[in-house]
Amino acid sequence: MKSNRRGISRLSAFLSSHISNTAERMAQPYAKSIIEKQRLSVLLFSTLGILISVPLSILGLITDTEPVLVKIYAAWLVMASVLAVFFLKHLMSLSATLKAQLYLSQFTFSAAMIYSSFHADDSYYRMVILADMSLSLTMLMLSLISHFKHTPHSIGFVIFATYLACSFISGNREITGLMPLFAIICVLLSFLGIKLLDGFKGLQTENIELRKDGESLSNLLGVDGRRAVELLKLAKKEKPSEKQTIRLLNIMDDQSKERLFAALNDYLLKKRTQLSTIAMALPELSTSETEICRLILQGKKQTEICAILGKTNGNITSQRAHIRAKLKLKPKDNLGEALLKRLKEHHADALPPKNFSI
Repeated sequence: MKSNRRGISRLSAFLSSHISNTAERMAQPYAKSIIEKQRLSVLLFSTLGILISVPLSILGLITDTEPVLVKIYAAWLVMASVLAVFFLKHLMSLSATLKAQLYLSQFTFSAAMIYSSFHADDSYYRMVILADMSLSLTMLMLSLISHFKHTPHSIGFVIFATYLACSFISGNREITGLMPLFAIICVLLSFLGIKLLDGFKGLQTENIELRKDGESLSNLLGVDGRRAVELLKLAKKEKPSEKQTIRLLNIMDDQSKERLFAALNDYLLKKRTQLSTIAMALPELSTSETEICRLILQGKKQTEICAILGKTNGNITSQRAHIRAKLKLKPKDNLGEALLKRLKEHHADALPPKNFSI
């Protein structure tokens, strides 16, 4: 019994590893980022579902066949196949193909539902409406999983409009009675789902940035990646306790500590020298404006200055305007050149650090 279980587990492990490796190699030309891989998975499984389930439905192996519905589903099958070919031939991007697939599927369900609503007295057509409504909500879920920004809203609107039309055309109490439930589901999925995905994207971006920072810190201090990430997490504490500070230092060996302290001392010395130099040449500026001028002279862009100082774009723009006003610059004057000119006029060119540049 145990040998059979081991054999089955080994076989499943062998198949899963080989299938996953093959799928990974096949996905490389089409998807590189995590989101692209997610979209590729959605496209792959949705296309396979269409290519398998639709022919079975047309042949009457899943449900009873109806001539008009067969034509609608057959057109869906043909167009889905064309999209798959276009994608494989690199005539359409992954994002465009998946969006087209989702909209095509939804319009197919909408067409089948509206046609069935004219015959809603028959229980078969009522079942078609409810089944296609469930599949429509699945399309809405797939658009959310695919991390599209506006597609879930538009698909949700089409779903609700379709069901509203079906309720009006059919006049069936059973269909009309379910409208509030489906309306609530559409709203929840299309709006709250987007909020959840935005939060997920934020966490994903933060993790990527933390990993990159960890790699840089690992190279700088000569520690492994796990310790570097732990160092960053501890260092981001607003007011670390004595215990946390000791833990932070204990992660590093003596050489790493020496390199870190040397780098910090060098940075602080340069910063003090730069700020004092600018303050002497531009005494009319405030401390925060002097700090911005230091970064401008180092060639930092607006986005970089915001990131370094932890301020918003509007705040930095406002302070730059105050600096220009205090220096009495014209709109066409270059702020960096004006700052460098003032430094030279006050004979400060012998003092600035070597990395001063426009």
